[in-house]
Amino acid sequence: MKAEFFFSDKFAAAGDRGGTNKMKAAVSFSGGKDSILALERALKSCEVAGLVMTFKDGESWFHEISSAFCDKLSSSLGIPIVQIKTAGGAQYTEDFAAALVQLRESVGIEAIVFGDIDLLPHRSWCEELAERAGLVAVFPLWGEERAALVHSLIAKGYRAVIKKVDKKKLGKDQLGKLLDREFLDLLRSRSLDECGENGEYHSVVVDGPCFLHKVDYELGEIYEDDWSYIIRIT
Repeated sequence: MKAEFFFSDKFAAAGDRGGTNKMKAAVSFSGGKDSILALERALKSCEVAGLVMTFKDGESWFHEISSAFCDKLSSSLGIPIVQIKTAGGAQYTEDFAAALVQLRESVGIEAIVFGDIDLLPHRSWCEELAERAGLVAVFPLWGEERAALVHSLIAKGYRAVIKKVDKKKLGKDQLGKLLDREFLDLLRSRSLDECGENGEYHSVVVDGPCFLHKVDYELGEIYEDDWSYIIRIT
């Protein structure tokens, strides 16, 4: 099945905000803290042509951010998004690779940037994906200390909203709160990973140094699946 995806009409004209003769790259983007930090670093060394996100039924995979809210993120960052619609499973990789090939051929990207930190199975998948698309895989956060990264996010002035939590580890009462030192204290008190790399929580970053302006948002209903509590953000 051919991958279904679409590109912003501004995508081909996108680039970093100042700077030439850099490797052109797309950033694999979730809207969360790790992808924002990876984007921040990529902007310093690459010409960022756009952000790549995967979607199912109008919401992003894993973080469950609506397509409409992703448009708000794109506007606030001043960087276009390519949305890849995929049902998941084995098709997820196929659809992702097809979109990257399209970007390489139409926009001229040479690399794809990922926000992975230290999970080798994730890195292997990313590297295989990039190779299939004829791209270089870039990991600007790789090997850094998890807690140091999340503390640096807060220290730099980024504002991240807790979007989703593991229902076995955190309660509904944490949804919609800011990722701040109080939240990190709670994680430490429960012997949970401050960076959430074991799926303890997912966040959506709405303001900070990478943003042209903050994202206005409203908190909506809380719902759940077999593993998580999730809050809608609009």
